[in-house]
Amino acid sequence: MFSYGNQDTSGDKGKNNGLTNAWLSSSLEISPEEQIAFLQKLAADQLPVSLKAQGHRQVKGGIN
Repeated sequence: MFSYGNQDTSGDKGKNNGLTNAWLSSSLEISPEEQIAFLQKLAADQLPVSLKAQGHRQVKGGIN
C-alpha cells in the first residue's frame, strides 16, 4: 500500500510480534532515501489514505 521499505512486518522470527516490533529494530527495513520519500508524500498529502488517517495536519499547522 505505501511501498515502505522492504515491507516486511513479520517481526522477529518465531515470536509473532510483527505488529508491535517490526518497525522498531526487527524485520522492517527502510533506507534514509525511502524514509525521506515517504515523508515528502505525507507532507504533500499524497498517501493512499484519508487526510484524517494521516493525522499530520495537527502537527503541520503548529510548526512555524
